[in-house]
Amino acid sequence: MDILSGKTRKNLEENPQVAIAVEALQEFKAYQLKGTATLFTSGEIFDMALKVAKRHEENRRIHYAKEQIGEPKWLRKIHQRKPKAAVLIEVEEIYSTIGSNE
Repeated sequence: MDILSGKTRKNLEENPQVAIAVEALQEFKAYQLKGTATLFTSGEIFDMALKVAKRHEENRRIHYAKEQIGEPKWLRKIHQRKPKAAVLIEVEEIYSTIGSNE
């Protein structure tokens, strides 16, 4: 989800090639995913992303309540922003970034 927009969104519109780092810390694995991003500001994919964001927000609030911790004000301001776009990435390449034999 794009909630901040600005420079990152402009960059994706000009060059949709992306690389994302993903870590599975409990499994001691890390990967780099490379692919092409597509932005959606309406439609089915955007609506699905809004639903995922809403579930994430609900889970985050439950976690904070369960752990009895307060959310920092700066983070709360970010979470209150309305998503402007969904970013769908078609993954074209996957690389292990930890020296394994996979």
